[in-house]
Order: sequence, then structure tokens, then C-alpha cells
Amino acid sequence: MSSASTSSGNSLPYKMRNLGQACKPLVEILLNDSRSSYIKTYSTMDKLEGVVSITAERDTRFEDIDITFTGTSKTYVEKMTTTAAVSGRSEARHQFLKLTQPIPQSAYPQPRILERGRTYKFPFLFVVPTQLLPMVCQHRVGNAQITEAHLKLPPSLGDPDASGVGKALLDDLAPDMAKISYAINAKVRQIRETGGKVSTVAEKTKKVRIVPASEEQPPLNVDEKDEDYALRNERTIRKGVFKGKLGRLVMEAAQPKSLRLPAPSPTASSAPVTAMTT
Repeated sequence: MSSASTSSGNSLPYKMRNLGQACKPLVEILLNDSRSSYIKTYSTMDKLEGVVSITAERDTRFEDIDITFTGTSKTYVEKMTTTAAVSGRSEARHQFLKLTQPIPQSAYPQPRILERGRTYKFPFLFVVPTQLLPMVCQHRVGNAQITEAHLKLPPSLGDPDASGVGKALLDDLAPDMAKISYAINAKVRQIRETGGKVSTVAEKTKKVRIVPASEEQPPLNVDEKDEDYALRNERTIRKGVFKGKLGRLVMEAAQPKSLRLPAPSPTASSAPVTAMTT
């Protein structure tokens, strides 16, 4: 008898929670150039243009609509200690990019109520930036090249749902503890009557794949004293230890060009990216 009453008691909050979730407005993010369920690839200066569609199942009071384009990095480190109480995982998260879509007051309904059964559409437009803001990098190394490298937009990394070309999901060979993700986020927010705090009524996130373009770096300055690289090497050839020289063997190579990846193609029939070295 006690177990039956416990089960009945637990079901009421569960039903109330599901009822609250069912009454939340339905939020959808639609990109203009995305006609399938597969994640599209964008590069530097590409436009992410679309519309946020909101449909309410009941009249819902709200304060504003927040539409953002964000870039986030995540990592973790396993604590390897002999003490079980100290062992565990230490995680870190950093939002290095956040662009906000301004929405004019005239775009909101007056009064601020989402009417039941009516669909509201809010357009958005984001442009993939060429670099991040200086405040993102807190390293003070005194080297302009290192600072510039730290402010470059990183590519999508470590997310199985956002790795690949077109419809084909590929392994990007990222370690498990490294993840860089980009997404368009839409939130319906309201101000609580008690406390005056802003809360989120409904939200939606749509992942996008970012492969930024970068300028080709100049060739390396390799001289004879360089310990890491050698473009020319000579050796003397002899018949034996006490015999004369037969000549000299000279090997010389030109510095190879940078590996160039093609721009992300929206078609699935594009040739796969390959690389070869000999």
C-alpha cells in the first residue's frame, strides 16, 4: 500500500512538469539557405540569415526576444590522484564569441503577449567575423604575431554532430577533452512578478559548422644554421675508408606550398579533401 501511494505522489509533480513544458511556446530557427536537416558549413564573412518562428499554445506574456550567435569552447582535465575523495573531473567553459541581433520595438506585439495559435516571426542576420575582439585573449606575451593568432576564429571542433562535409559526418580527430561549437540561440524572456528577475520562458538552439578562412602564411626563413629544417644537404661518396673520393651527392628541395582546403561546398557531390606527402 505504501509503494502505491509513493508512486501516485511522484506522478503528480511529473505530470505538472510535463504540462508546464507542453504549454511553453514553440520556438523554431530556420536558416534561409538550409533545406535539409544536415548542418551547413559557413566560413569567414558568410551570412547566417534566417528567421525565428514562435508559436504559443496559450496567451503568454513576455518581455523580449533574445537572438544570439555564439561560439563556445569546452575542455576538461581528469584528476588522477591516489585519494578517491579528490579524484574527479575539472571542467572549463569559455564563450569567446557572442553577437546579438537587435530587434526594434516596433517588431514586438503590443501589448507584449504572444496570442494563442498565432505565429510570430523575427528575422536575424549574422556575419561570421574575421577575428575576435581583443578582450577575448588575456595573454600578455608582448608578441604581435602570437596575439593575432590567438584572436583568429577557431574552427568547429570535437562535436560529432558538426564534423564533416555536407551529409557525411567525419571524424575530425579532435581529442575528447577539446570541443569548440557554434550555434544560433533564441530565447523568449519575461520578468517575474515576484522578485523582478528575468527568466526564460522558452528557448531553442541550432548548431552551425564554422570553418574560417585564413591568409596563407609567408615561407619559412630557413638558413644553414637552422636545426629543424634543411632544404639542401651534401655528402661525399667514397669507395672505401682509405680510398679516394668518387664525388658528392647533393639533395636539394624547394619549400612546399601551404596545404589549401577548398571552400565549404553546399553540394554533396563535391570532391573529398585529400592530402599526400612523399
